[in-house]
Amino acid sequence: MASTANNASPMTLEGDLTIERVTAVRQAIIDAAPTQISLNGVERIDLAGVQLLVSAHKSLSDKSDQPLFCEVPETVAAQVQQLGLDVDLFRMDGQA
Repeated sequence: MASTANNASPMTLEGDLTIERVTAVRQAIIDAAPTQISLNGVERIDLAGVQLLVSAHKSLSDKSDQPLFCEVPETVAAQVQQLGLDVDLFRMDGQA
């Protein structure tokens, strides 16, 4: 689901980010209050997952001068693009 190694490491989301899991993932993000979130482990994402990412971005992006999301898989970027959202919210270079 989600993991954090320490405060300096990004929180990593894993598995499906779909309507069935967004409530649990949302709570994990709230509990961790990360300054950066790696999406490297996300396998599938649907509209509910994208909504969660947008919400997290609005809530957490002011906490750091670096992009909130990093290591964005092509599947996530493609879903966001398909919905017509701004992919620049995501760091696309694969760096944490």
